Amino acid sequence: MFLPMSEWITKDNADVVVAWATSAGVAVALLAALAAVRQLSMIRRDSRDRTRPYVQLDVVPGLQGLGSWDLIIENRGASTALEVVADAGDFQPLDAEDHIASVIGQYLMTPKTLVPGARRRVMWGYERTDVSARAGVLEPREITVSYLDERKARRWWRRGRPYTATFTVGDALGPSVFPAPFEGPTPSSSDKLAHIDRALRTLNTHVGELRR
Repeated sequence: MFLPMSEWITKDNADVVVAWATSAGVAVALLAALAAVRQLSMIRRDSRDRTRPYVQLDVVPGLQGLGSWDLIIENRGASTALEVVADAGDFQPLDAEDHIASVIGQYLMTPKTLVPGARRRVMWGYERTDVSARAGVLEPREITVSYLDERKARRWWRRGRPYTATFTVGDALGPSVFPAPFEGPTPSSSDKLAHIDRALRTLNTHVGELRR
């Protein structure tokens, strides 16, 4: 049979009861403090993820027309990315006239600053079978990009901890995957109007790229 609380607590065991009650109170307070710290840590991490820079790489149809491919480096985050470099390995020219492979590697490894929404677009590959022209990179490749958060760069003890991400680009090159704007009919005459027609078709191509 259990005794009522009023009869169980006596002068002899009052100190023990107080000690146990105090310990229980401390334990409850400690658990509440740990839960609050964890919640605060989650809020801080979520805020940091929402406000950090996010640099993304992608290969898209190029501005040079059909057969060309451009590499886009874009900061889609909410803060400035500093010292943005991209390591894509070695570049071997496809032939003596390859004007892309000889400079693209150096450009990617040159540190850049990208504010939110800023991007850089460079030629990545070019292949036209009708004129036998090939240049740049025409196969899938992994690129590792690293960059600093503008806020971290101000703190010397965290400056050596950049964000890194690896992207596989160029894994779906070809007109069967990416749509291209229609250029219009080919001029059949050799008069001066043919040049105007060609200019309008080129303009149509670039307007189509802006809508991509």
